[in-house]
Amino acid sequence: ALGHYAIWQKAAQATGWTVVLEDDALLQQGWTASMLQHVLDTSTHDVVWLEGRSCPHFTNPGRGHGASRSVHTGWGTTAYAVTPSAAARMVKQYDFGAPVDLWMQKHTSSGCEIAKDHDPSLPMLPFKEGKVQSEIQSPVLGRRK
Repeated sequence: ALGHYAIWQKAAQATGWTVVLEDDALLQQGWTASMLQHVLDTSTHDVVWLEGRSCPHFTNPGRGHGASRSVHTGWGTTAYAVTPSAAARMVKQYDFGAPVDLWMQKHTSSGCEIAKDHDPSLPMLPFKEGKVQSEIQSPVLGRRK
């Protein structure tokens, strides 16, 4: 939570979108920086999820007339973007007792945006969660794995 909070403090002073990536964020093949910028420029939200766990996924279960259903795969903050105004609100309102991903879902105007002219051969969102083992060191906490 402290890492996200520190980034929000910096994002509140920025002049545009801030993209927040955790250490296990992997850029999906085919996505480019200009495509990501286009998604953010056309967004109607002030927080945009860029990785799928915080977005409903639609699947076709093969029943009915092509009806699809929403399948939720969990929450996460692997990759998202935030505007300066949203970041400033988040800094003022964040409850340090709450997990960041759940708090953001409840307290921000967030959405999952894809480009309106999205190439169907590409993944719907630019990032995915990787399975990276990271080692965190802190003078206070010591080593954690």
